[in-house]
Amino acid sequence: MKSEKKSILVVNDDQDTLGFLQVLLKNEGYVVWGARNEQGALDRVHENLDLILLDVEQPETSGICKKLKSDSLYKHIPILNISGLVREEHRAQGLQAGVDEYSAKWFDMYSLLQLIIEHL
Repeated sequence: MKSEKKSILVVNDDQDTLGFLQVLLKNEGYVVWGARNEQGALDRVHENLDLILLDVEQPETSGICKKLKSDSLYKHIPILNISGLVREEHRAQGLQAGVDEYSAKWFDMYSLLQLIIEHL
């Protein structure tokens, strides 16, 4: 368990994936918020987040990175993109959109947790 609980927002349009990630991260001691679309994510940004785990390939979410990274109140929040799109051009597009890290969606849990720790 972490000494100070960090807060993570998981944004994913797939309810099963969203639920799985929320349970995984809660079990690791994080405070976890969930959203299924960009508007839901923007509604949660005020929750004093430490990290956003985002599925950028879903409809509407590519704009959230640009919105948050251009806002002085939120640009410090790391955004990690988990995506089913694995080609280098997709990674480049994610990084151009403002994500801090781009990872294939079908990750192993250890690698995902290590990636989160690196960015917190």
